[in-house]
Amino acid sequence: MSSFLDPLYSSLYRETENKGLTKTQKTKFVEIIKKLDKKGFELVYALIRVYHMDTGNPGSFIIPYKGRKLQKGIKFDLQYLPDKLQQILFLFVEKHREKMKEEQKLSKQRF
Repeated sequence: MSSFLDPLYSSLYRETENKGLTKTQKTKFVEIIKKLDKKGFELVYALIRVYHMDTGNPGSFIIPYKGRKLQKGIKFDLQYLPDKLQQILFLFVEKHREKMKEEQKLSKQRF
């Protein structure tokens, strides 16, 4: 596991269950992910990669879970991600969205 991701991944892993997202959660996930910043997208991919390595695929350089390489990044279909990973990513994007809102609020207060 990548050292800077250890605390984030471990915390998200502990806070989530091994069950798929509900239809409502999937809809919310899609809405949130469309609004993520670059750092958020990078961390989503890193979490997918760490989970893939953590679940018995260390050193594998393939794009996991039927992901596809696009001109500007990699696209994953939520239905092909393991249930636990879906929960981890959902929790992450919710927390990251809140962080983005706080940063935006602080930025507005400075000016």
